[in-house]
Amino acid sequence: MKRTHITIVNQGVDFIVDHLFEKITVDMIADHCCFSRHYFNRLFKSVTNESIYSFTKRLRIETAAFKLIKFPHLSITDVAVELGFSSSNFAVLFKDHFGVSPSQFRSNPKLPLRPESQVILERIQDLQNHKPEKLLKQMDRNISFESIPDIRLAYERFQGSYQDLP
Repeated sequence: MKRTHITIVNQGVDFIVDHLFEKITVDMIADHCCFSRHYFNRLFKSVTNESIYSFTKRLRIETAAFKLIKFPHLSITDVAVELGFSSSNFAVLFKDHFGVSPSQFRSNPKLPLRPESQVILERIQDLQNHKPEKLLKQMDRNISFESIPDIRLAYERFQGSYQDLP
């Protein structure tokens, strides 16, 4: 069976997600996918339009935003360290990504943010308020559960606005 580029990159993404709270390197991710570091770096960037480092950093910052709101008893430093950042580095990266400091974000998550950050914040707030109904209303209500025979499943990871999909 020949693996496509997207399948290979998705293996890398899955590895990153599974090890997000650990110290991971590009070499570890590339080894997991059975490619050289340099080739996998180029492949990852061509599929995701992000470097492995940028993707991992963004995922960690967005996870930190969720933790800041969902777990108010955790200090900002604890959240930063848990995700592999120093507290000063975390503050700078967080502000670059969300447009506000971590403490401002936690105390007033309704501050104006970049559009892509606002979407993330709204999802976090919906989950925090235990209102999955709002998210479910946005989904197709024609969902059903059935037992089906074993099938071969293919999937494609998409990054971007679902409104642009045909």
